[in-house]
Amino acid sequence: RSAALVFAREIKIISEAKPLFAITEKIRSRFRSESLKIGGDGGTLVPGLVLGDTKLQSQEFTAQMRRVGLTHLTAVSGENFAIVAAFIGWLLQRVIPKLKSRLVITGIFLSLFVFLVRPSPSVLRASVMAAVALIASAKGLSVRAVASLGTAIALLVLIDPFQAIDPGFALSVGATAGIILLSPKINLPEWLAIPISATLVCTPIIIAISGTLSIISIPANILAAPLVAPITVLGFIVALVPITAPLLIPIISPFAKLLAFIAHQGSHFP
Repeated sequence: RSAALVFAREIKIISEAKPLFAITEKIRSRFRSESLKIGGDGGTLVPGLVLGDTKLQSQEFTAQMRRVGLTHLTAVSGENFAIVAAFIGWLLQRVIPKLKSRLVITGIFLSLFVFLVRPSPSVLRASVMAAVALIASAKGLSVRAVASLGTAIALLVLIDPFQAIDPGFALSVGATAGIILLSPKINLPEWLAIPISATLVCTPIIIAISGTLSIISIPANILAAPLVAPITVLGFIVALVPITAPLLIPIISPFAKLLAFIAHQGSHFP
């Protein structure tokens, strides 16, 4: 690793941001302001969870989330991308009857969503898997999760070989592989099997990266799992339709505060 620190007496703007990036930054900034109304660490967590904006999060809270095994919730992950994709698909199904039209519009929405949340390794992995699913559906083919995951891994590593040594990419692939391959074999309800399978596969990677093992990770992820979808979906609506903020932010608030509470309490465990 290397870093450069450059001091300048004044900052010169070389060029204005391109329209798409200017619009997405305006959306992020506006949503950040609305999230502050929640208060506490829950309010700082919501912009990261919904739009990948971690500017408000303190180092102490980020460390607590990491200690409890909830780092994937401090910023947009593949799980959030999948939730948004499912929500858009469900919404379009009610207003657009033609399948191919729905798939095209979903693809456009998800591409813009990647620009909005920034292309992290887990978001890129999820977006390629979503693209494979959309193309297969458009051609009338069945969608195989293992094949779409393999396509995502191969394509992203070919485009950017450094993905192969990125911890975020490894954890995203591990979690997804665990959910696809292991969770169906765990004889438990889906809401329990998914976080358990993802954590089990990711644990060796986490130990290799950090040298630590959280004994609270699986229980914390089980408790946090039901809170992610409502925060993601309602937050996404607020970000795109700001007029809904007075109605939806109070609904998001208890979910966000409970998520922060889980991190605070879980961080006391060894």
